[in-house]
Amino acid sequence: MPAKVIISYAAASSLFFGFVTWRVHTVPPAVPLVGIVLDHSGSKLLPCEALAGVVERVIASPPVEISAFVMGNADTADVPVRMPLPPVPQAKRLIKGRSRQLAERQAFVRDLAGRCGEEATPLSSPIFQGIRQALAHLRAAPGSGDRTLYAITDLRETQEPRITAALDEPVGTKTKAKLPIIDNSDIKVEVCGYAESTRKKESGGKRPPRIDRVLEVWQRVWSDPARVIFKPYCPTLATITEEQ
Repeated sequence: MPAKVIISYAAASSLFFGFVTWRVHTVPPAVPLVGIVLDHSGSKLLPCEALAGVVERVIASPPVEISAFVMGNADTADVPVRMPLPPVPQAKRLIKGRSRQLAERQAFVRDLAGRCGEEATPLSSPIFQGIRQALAHLRAAPGSGDRTLYAITDLRETQEPRITAALDEPVGTKTKAKLPIIDNSDIKVEVCGYAESTRKKESGGKRPPRIDRVLEVWQRVWSDPARVIFKPYCPTLATITEEQ
């Protein structure tokens, strides 16, 4: 066999085995983990549309893993209920075209909004418990990716007595009772929709808490408030474009 042919075979073999070794020893990128907890008690304006808007943005940059929860009620001891989801569409270069990936993401969002619309509307808003349990789920989930929780809620708590009492106090009041704390030390949290409440009156005809009082109270319940973002409005559903 000519020397040039032997050298060519040797070079090709080295490249092949080098590639295999690189693939074996290369650690795949960590997949971000996202939790979404939805307050669909009826006090949050258009909760399913808000859920669709949040999810549309979350899946615009795959890969990502999503867990979605609806807040609980008396039947679940105020523990949030996990929504069954289809597989999240992931980016697969060289296999699917952009238009097909876009269609898959849009179908996923429509499916999730439809599932949300089928959920029964509870009469209570155990927001504190819902957020805390969703964070616990994210914390226990396998994987090394960054973890983020989105809470879609108007923050009008009805079940945690220390928070409900604080919400009823005037703006600027220093609450006497010590507020409960949510451990978010290792997870980023984004709360949206606190200005989108449908409540005009509370039970007994009393006025609902003012928005600035809602923020005063909820800004004090986190172990790491610097990792929490409050947004008055949730994102609206928009067509996902190929440029995203």
